[in-house]
Amino acid sequence: MSSASPPMIVFISVTIEEKQALIGTSRLMLMVGTKDGQLKQWTVTDPQGYDTTVAVYNLDSSKKVDPGLFKIDFHQLFDAAAAEHLSCLRAVETCVIQPHVFCIA
Repeated sequence: MSSASPPMIVFISVTIEEKQALIGTSRLMLMVGTKDGQLKQWTVTDPQGYDTTVAVYNLDSSKKVDPGLFKIDFHQLFDAAAAEHLSCLRAVETCVIQPHVFCIA
């Protein structure tokens, strides 16, 4: 009796790396399914090397998400000094995008 092997799942991953002299290196790795083109998982690596991974599965794509859930009113969150600091952080010294294709069997 032969057992059937599980189907192979193929992903494309894109890694975006940001290097800043004073802060260090941060990375964002996105994994997208090649079969459906949907975002499956992302991992954020902070300058200290700690990873935070979020995996998304069993989504009901027939329902629409309220775009208002993703609006951020920065005027309420930051005063003028913090907003100035945020604009300084947006000055990226180096940004490297690395695409990869890999399989999970």
